[in-house]
Amino acid sequence: MASKLEDEFTANPGKWHEQPEGYPPASCYQWLKGHNPQINWRKVVWNGWSLPKHNFMGWIWAHEAMLTNNKLFLYGVTDDNSCQLCGVGSETQEHLIGTKAQKEIQFAMVLCAVYQVWEQRNKCRMKMVLIQPEVLAKGIVNEMRSRIRERDKKQMRIDDLEWLASRNLL
Repeated sequence: MASKLEDEFTANPGKWHEQPEGYPPASCYQWLKGHNPQINWRKVVWNGWSLPKHNFMGWIWAHEAMLTNNKLFLYGVTDDNSCQLCGVGSETQEHLIGTKAQKEIQFAMVLCAVYQVWEQRNKCRMKMVLIQPEVLAKGIVNEMRSRIRERDKKQMRIDDLEWLASRNLL
């Protein structure tokens, strides 16, 4: 943040003083904050299908505010930042729930399953062909494998690649 200010004031030293209304704090704040797309987590998290305790935890997760051992360690509350579930590595929200790429892949798998179920339903209706659930599940996994293999692995993190390999998706 400081370097952004330094860069701006070095490049445009009189920018804020040239304003007819003087120093505009609101526009300076907006400039510092930058443009970040807003995600309407309220609609995602507070839905009618989840229990309130799940909604609350989803809200905490969405705002990256889970009090993991790593955060408690950084705040000086605990002496140990290791994961309570596996004992391996630092307990961060990413360690517990997964990286952004892992969450995106999991969501893509749900969408793939929705599509495959609908496609199989239409085959049953139009062609009178019934597909066994095991075959449907295998088709979902194979389609996701194919999609993952199309992606540029150089742009993926090593831990995401290891996660995919551990699930036989590479």
